[in-house]
Amino acid sequence: MRDGEQPLRGKSRGRIVHVSDFIIEHCGRLCLTEEEIREQMKLPLPPLPPGLANAVPEPPQPPPARPGKKPAKPKKAKNTKKATTEGRTVTEQEQEWVPPPPPAPFTSYRISSFDARRIIYPGANYDPWWDMPQLITQVREDSANNIFVQLKLTLFKAKDPIKIFETKFPDGIAVFIFDCSSAHEAYSADALLAHKMNRGSGGKQPVMHETIIPSSGRPQSMVFPDGYDGIDKDENSLAGRPKGMEQVLRERGLLSVLEKKHGSKLVGVCSNCKKSQAARDAALKEAKSKEDEIDGSGIAGLNSRGVALDEEAEDLDRPKDCCMQYMLSQEQDFCNEKPLLQIVIEKAGHKCIFLPKFHCELNPIEMVWGQGKRGGFF
Repeated sequence: MRDGEQPLRGKSRGRIVHVSDFIIEHCGRLCLTEEEIREQMKLPLPPLPPGLANAVPEPPQPPPARPGKKPAKPKKAKNTKKATTEGRTVTEQEQEWVPPPPPAPFTSYRISSFDARRIIYPGANYDPWWDMPQLITQVREDSANNIFVQLKLTLFKAKDPIKIFETKFPDGIAVFIFDCSSAHEAYSADALLAHKMNRGSGGKQPVMHETIIPSSGRPQSMVFPDGYDGIDKDENSLAGRPKGMEQVLRERGLLSVLEKKHGSKLVGVCSNCKKSQAARDAALKEAKSKEDEIDGSGIAGLNSRGVALDEEAEDLDRPKDCCMQYMLSQEQDFCNEKPLLQIVIEKAGHKCIFLPKFHCELNPIEMVWGQGKRGGFF
């Protein structure tokens, strides 16, 4: 072993530490300098939405325990009430609320964090494993409030790389680069995803957002109107309930194409699509396992990779009219659906790029972690 290096120990030894950070090529880690922080401290804090104005932030949590020791229990704050945001839904007015201009002579509010890095200690009785809600909160906390409901009051605790970048480079456009982990590629709850839909309407399936039919340009709601008098197979009212694949295809004029080819043998999901989805589910399950989450790559094991790649190759040769699910998934509006992380970043006026699957050597931050581990910095 060379001087200045340390052995790379097994991931199962000691306390798990997960670090999520952002680096910039010409200035290193994404954080404000001491001078920039002093300038920020002169600015006023942003106001809360009207519905949250009387909410009381949670008491500060104790520092994380050292490796091998359990974290201390948080102390109860005296003469305080629970934050009113806990356990309640964020209203549409709060989601669309825009704070008023800062008081003169200020031109902006103070940002919520000066450092983009976030460190967690996942595991039993510790922090939850890294996932999409935590990543969205780290990237842009105010956008997270617009997407995730029943959030606790974290307006002044969240990490916000977008605002930090905009503070350091007011006229710049950030290009965020992520690998294809399960957390990075998650979609919003109302995304157009054919594999989450039932063949029939109603039942347990997500409520998806309104869209535009590609072939006609007409708007299409993915739920029945409140005054709809139809019923499902269990004789439950479909008013206000989500539409199934069969109804959506019928409204697009595509159901007749499938019926002409398959007749009475028309199915919601064919055997080939079931096999393909099962392989993807297996790869996703393995990507979420502890080993992958600890490593931070989010890449499934070698066996699942081979299966996933074979299934993707089969998708290229599969006819688009094999079943309802595949035909609907190939519609332009379904194909154009973006991961939630990309939506948040692009909504802020920046760019988001996902690296090719299974090529972590293309991710610059992996080289930073490697050098840090070898040098004993982490």
